[in-house]
Amino acid sequence: MIYYMRPDKLKKISNPAEVRRKFNSASYNGTLAVSDRADKKYVYTSGKTGKKIHFGSTMADYTHHKDKKRLANFKSRNAAWKSAPKESAANLSYNLLW
Repeated sequence: MIYYMRPDKLKKISNPAEVRRKFNSASYNGTLAVSDRADKKYVYTSGKTGKKIHFGSTMADYTHHKDKKRLANFKSRNAAWKSAPKESAANLSYNLLW
């Protein structure tokens, strides 16, 4: 049996339309989809290597809750993620979910 993030659950913790908008405006060379893993929100598939990168925990992100204090705390706590390799879960989470 395959477990995955159901769209109705995803919409309670993230805003897929906003994540897609951010993805389209960034210069990622790949595709973005809902993850087929129950503990991740999205999966990025590299256009260069075909590698799949699952990212986003099952907790609400900024695209959903819009809490500026939580955003500031996340950005401060994970500042190193900003300069992580572009095709990494850290970079994708930092730039698309927060």
